Amino acid sequence: MSKKIYSPKQIREITGSSRHEDIKIPFYYAPPFLDILKDELLHKLQSSGGRPTIPEWDVVRKIRFSRESWKKLEKLSKEWSKSGQTVSPGQVASVCLQASLSHPR
Repeated sequence: MSKKIYSPKQIREITGSSRHEDIKIPFYYAPPFLDILKDELLHKLQSSGGRPTIPEWDVVRKIRFSRESWKKLEKLSKEWSKSGQTVSPGQVASVCLQASLSHPR
């Protein structure tokens, strides 16, 4: 079953509104799955003297990101690092990718 996606114009027609306003959603209203991923990452990270890493993830590759995506990953890593353990944007990206591949739709 596919979801119907409405355009802003269609929504105005359906609701009878004459204008619309963008709503900024603060970062702390992030979806709950981000909290789950954060907890999973922080639980799996281990340090042997250097930057903490997930030992069972042994393939290292360099990949490209858009500036916008990298800024979002930086924002998440700063937020996740508030717990006391430093988390890099790349580590956030890897746990997000791992979770998405582990739970295909």
